[in-house]
Amino acid sequence: MVYAGDDLGAAVPELERFVRLTGTAGQRSMVVPYSAVPLTSGAPHTGQQRAAAHTGLAVHLDDDLSARIAVLLRAGGAEMVQIRSVGGAVNDLDPDATAYAHRHQNFSVTAVSVDGGPAFDRAWEPVHERMDGMYLSFESDHRAEAVAEAFPPRTLARLRTLKARFDPDDVFDQNFDVTETARSDR
Repeated sequence: MVYAGDDLGAAVPELERFVRLTGTAGQRSMVVPYSAVPLTSGAPHTGQQRAAAHTGLAVHLDDDLSARIAVLLRAGGAEMVQIRSVGGAVNDLDPDATAYAHRHQNFSVTAVSVDGGPAFDRAWEPVHERMDGMYLSFESDHRAEAVAEAFPPRTLARLRTLKARFDPDDVFDQNFDVTETARSDR
């Protein structure tokens, strides 16, 4: 857990709530500058990771979606599921204001698998069926279908226009491809 702030008196009760969670094996707290928070190995960063992630946005966490997430975890389909609140101020902006056009959903659901692969994809599918859009920064699937899910048609058209204008030679091709000719097998 990281508490971002200078007021130690305010930090203590916030952090104590997490210490009381069942299964906590230990605790330690330190006051450090943010630059000391990320743990690094000192090895060169290659931009690659073994883990795979799938993500989606949900309007509500109802009983059905919660049950699907529980099945994903119980069946060993993912080692971790993270649920983040994305409602509130995120939804105050107009959907056309930025490339992130999903402004009515309230939750981001991300599943992570150390090994990834077809078994992880199959395990995610029942949860994916209930998703309503996607935030690409938490997704490992770079296929054209994922891009279409992340960007509604008007937003994708706007991004394609910008891509053609500012990167006609497709120099920046290592992330999600928004070009008209994006391949589905990428």
